[in-house]
Amino acid sequence: MASLNFDISKIEIEENSFELLPDGNYVAVISSEEMKQTKAGTGHYLSLKLEIIEGKSKGRVLFDIINIDNPNAQAVSIAQQTLGKICIAIGKQTLEDSSEMLNIPLIIKVGTSPAQNGYDASNRVKTYLPISSGVSATTPASNTAPTQQAATKKPWEK
Repeated sequence: MASLNFDISKIEIEENSFELLPDGNYVAVISSEEMKQTKAGTGHYLSLKLEIIEGKSKGRVLFDIINIDNPNAQAVSIAQQTLGKICIAIGKQTLEDSSEMLNIPLIIKVGTSPAQNGYDASNRVKTYLPISSGVSATTPASNTAPTQQAATKKPWEK
């Protein structure tokens, strides 16, 4: 048993919001990644946690799954395309380790998957874009101007 000495009156409890984000573009980072085995045990996927870092939705989190190895060849092909888009978005030609994707600002295009099979509607990452692509965070939740980072060339940009 652990002694906590906890008093709820000394803290302010924040309300967690699970409301859907409006479809659009958000400046985010991949804040964590973890390789996991598929439920069927026949492959592995990379689970990405993405955190929005600007605008009204700053701090909101989304997740993406990339099927690294899977008996379904189409799932693997989609995963390779997604990893390629992430590499372009973060300015890397190669990745030796998934941790190399962490904490580099990029733009995520967020869409909404409709409710189906007993599950509520949910947000999903549709694609990944570089900050330097000229695309800005254009969602109603983020009416800010393009970031200062967008105006500054990165070492990997031509």
